[in-house]
Amino acid sequence: MKSWLPLFLTVTLGSPLIAVASDPEPTAAPNLDSQKAAMQKLAFLSGTWAGQGWTVGPKGRTEFRQTEDIRVLQDGLLLSIEGRGFPRSGDPGGKPAFQANALVSFNDGDGTYRFYSFSLGRSGTFPAELVDEHVLRWSPGPVRFTIRVDPRGHWHETGEAPDGKGGFRQFFEMDLDHVP
Repeated sequence: MKSWLPLFLTVTLGSPLIAVASDPEPTAAPNLDSQKAAMQKLAFLSGTWAGQGWTVGPKGRTEFRQTEDIRVLQDGLLLSIEGRGFPRSGDPGGKPAFQANALVSFNDGDGTYRFYSFSLGRSGTFPAELVDEHVLRWSPGPVRFTIRVDPRGHWHETGEAPDGKGGFRQFFEMDLDHVP
């Protein structure tokens, strides 16, 4: 009966140490107040949003309906994003044609936001920045996405890729309104 006790203590007491040891950029001690203050600047994204958009891919332009559910987690340390895209026509309660999830956090050690994205069986960690009040941009590789929320509470998002001439070409646009 006592044989499980060492394993239990190791797992229970060692789990927080494993989490700290697995941090690729450990710091002496995280400044939670600094992290919460930085994350509070993203509060304009919180809530449920719905609207429409378009994207251009190998098969041409596709139009869609989109919802975004954004919640603050862990006492203000994380932002959770769940996006669901649906065909523009069809059953409004039908199965999403596209789903994506993300977490956004702030690293007080280097003063940067990080965007952890999960979609279509792929995942990645990307730099993100608050480029202006109510404007968030993140860059998965050479591509960049920018969300702007205007004073009326309208979400306008664009996706851009390098055009090969030193600039960018738009391949994605989404317009959403806050759902009460």
